[in-house]
Amino acid sequence: MAPFSLFPEPFIVADSRLKARGQHSGTIFKMGDTINVQIMRADLAQRQVEMRVIRE
Repeated sequence: MAPFSLFPEPFIVADSRLKARGQHSGTIFKMGDTINVQIMRADLAQRQVEMRVIRE
């Protein structure tokens, strides 16, 4: 799971919370869509992973 804060533009989340649309590009992501991410940093002690979205 990747939070919308990782994406390069703001997203409008639908009332159903199952899909979101990019404000600038109009790109739509639905629950269950596959995206590519790159692991930037992992902190095992705090159990946190920092990722960035890879646009293809």
